[in-house]
Amino acid sequence: LYAGVLTMVMEGYGTAFDQTLEQTVGQNAADRLKAIVIQTQREVVDSPQFMALITDFFTQAWQLEFIQGAFTQFYHTFMESLSAIIQQGIDEGLFRSVDPYQTASAFVGSLDGIMLQTLLDHDWDIGPVIELWGDIFVRGLMKGKQA
Repeated sequence: LYAGVLTMVMEGYGTAFDQTLEQTVGQNAADRLKAIVIQTQREVVDSPQFMALITDFFTQAWQLEFIQGAFTQFYHTFMESLSAIIQQGIDEGLFRSVDPYQTASAFVGSLDGIMLQTLLDHDWDIGPVIELWGDIFVRGLMKGKQA
């Protein structure tokens, strides 16, 4: 049952993520990453259960192998897409020369950390925090005076 609920939530986020990717195909990498941040912010703010399930996933995943499998495919697809956008930014001359996969890992890891904070602080507004984090992250990738 838990795996089914997690799969349903991840498919909903995955659909929104795919739509964001499709809608931003002609845009530069910085704008595409910003769009992903905005889409993620909307998902998290509009669906508090998303954060609860993701947080719970981290505690359950290492105990139940079938839950790992339900999440792993989504994670790999998400990482491949983020890495490709980061590589696009490097190729466009917008982003500094970084390892795209490591940078995508930092993107996902820092966002996961923000979501985990909701366990410790229930009285904060996560939306502006995600917006600030996204701005700092994208600016940190920008080359020279573009930041």
